[in-house]
Amino acid sequence: TARVAGVPIIIEVLGQADGIGTEAYNRQLSQRRAEYFQRLFATQTGGAVTFKAIGLGVTATGGDTPAQRSVSFRVLVEVQR
Repeated sequence: TARVAGVPIIIEVLGQADGIGTEAYNRQLSQRRAEYFQRLFATQTGGAVTFKAIGLGVTATGGDTPAQRSVSFRVLVEVQR
């Protein structure tokens, strides 16, 4: 595990979803989205960094059009120390 000043680095991969569908569906969708990127990032770093996938469900609404909703389904990355 990568460390800074002896402290392990944990990177949280936060999945989000738009407001279409049920709360349960969006929670699962955001979790799957986070897990996909967790696997991708872990592969790219060769396991040197610890990643934690978290599905947030619906966190914001961009609006009703597909272009507006697209800002709501995303993945955020936060470094925890």
